Amino acid sequence: MGERSLNAAWSDRILTSVSRVRSGAQSPRRKRAVLILSSVGFAVVSVLAFRSMGDQLRAANWTLVLIASGVGAMLSQFLNSLEFREIGRASGADFSVIESVRTSLIGSAANLLPIPGSVIVRLRAISTGGSSLRKGAAASAGVGAYFVGVTLLVAGLVSVFSNLWFSAITAFVGALAIASAFSILQRVGVTSRALHVRVVAIELFLVVIGGLRITLVLTGLGFDISLTQGVGLTVAGAITTAVGFFPGGLGLREGLVAAISPLVGISAAAGLAGAVIDRVVRMALLSIGAVVLSFNGGHKVREHIGGPDE
Repeated sequence: MGERSLNAAWSDRILTSVSRVRSGAQSPRRKRAVLILSSVGFAVVSVLAFRSMGDQLRAANWTLVLIASGVGAMLSQFLNSLEFREIGRASGADFSVIESVRTSLIGSAANLLPIPGSVIVRLRAISTGGSSLRKGAAASAGVGAYFVGVTLLVAGLVSVFSNLWFSAITAFVGALAIASAFSILQRVGVTSRALHVRVVAIELFLVVIGGLRITLVLTGLGFDISLTQGVGLTVAGAITTAVGFFPGGLGLREGLVAAISPLVGISAAAGLAGAVIDRVVRMALLSIGAVVLSFNGGHKVREHIGGPDE
């Protein structure tokens, strides 16, 4: 009984936090402030990144950089779609792969706005799919906690030979997040072990692809980096997801990569340069996808952005 009460309390706290973020994001002044802060932050780190590279930019293998970042971004986007499909199943709403891909892409595009765009888009889709807002928010929070937990746990384990303290702390926090994710989904009523296994598998693939992408991008830029170091840098993505307020983590993710890089044995300049260039390529691809969506089913895009039914 005590454990159930504890789980319920944590679920209520998470749902309350989601509501606060959504309501706070509606302030026009706050929207402008966050957008300006994120844009300025990204501009600053971009200038620092390109200045740190100097002549190395001209010697870079841009074919490898663009292919690694582009293909990696598309694979990650597809995995995000499968992740959303599992969120739907956890909340009692069933979506096809095509519907999941569309919702995920719209959510990623909405993340470029100074609002928790992906959360709003997903909750809107789940509510129109026949589930309640509360259940959808809890399922989304649970799966999101799995992403953060799996990323931190894997990054911590592979970084054990680079920085023992970083490895231990990261892995420990990751394990706690995974336990919280399991508890939250149990609270929603998810009793299927298969769903938990599928979600964890998706998050593992996301971590590996994210680590491989940044590794190949940095290799193409002429930096010496191993796959385990690249996986270690995915911690920045997990922290950005946990914060969830900056538009797409713009500026924040790049700054975190620069801060984490020395902890896994890479120079801050290298990590920053790779993160900035990877961001630019991903934003270009996302812009193309957004344009395609605007011409193909634009009314559905507006429905998704409109916010979930209360």
